Amino acid sequence: MAAQCRGQKRDGSRCSATVNGPSPWCWLHDPENAVRRREIASKAGRSDGGHRREIQSVKGQLRGIADSVVAGDLDPKAATAGVQALNAVLRAVALDREIGAAVALDERLRAVEALEKESRKWAG
Repeated sequence: MAAQCRGQKRDGSRCSATVNGPSPWCWLHDPENAVRRREIASKAGRSDGGHRREIQSVKGQLRGIADSVVAGDLDPKAATAGVQALNAVLRAVALDREIGAAVALDERLRAVEALEKESRKWAG
């Protein structure tokens, strides 16, 4: 029978994960994994990749175009071309975000698969 992790959850209750290896801790509570957990958490915090700033910039440019058209300072045909170009930028940002999310998901899946493989090794 597998042992229960000795770790505690944030609410103070005992971790319910089972332990299959020689460590009395699950992967999330094992001190040996602390550095890797910090790396993962840090990467998750930076996952935006600057997209918000780029989107805010495009929104500002779109407002500027709209204001210029309303004020009569910009030809509507030129405004249309500018808006189409900014729309292409937004599509590229969305695609970049999707690719980043897929890569992150792939990395997480590989980590889970590695943990499963390690668990099988210890299970017998």
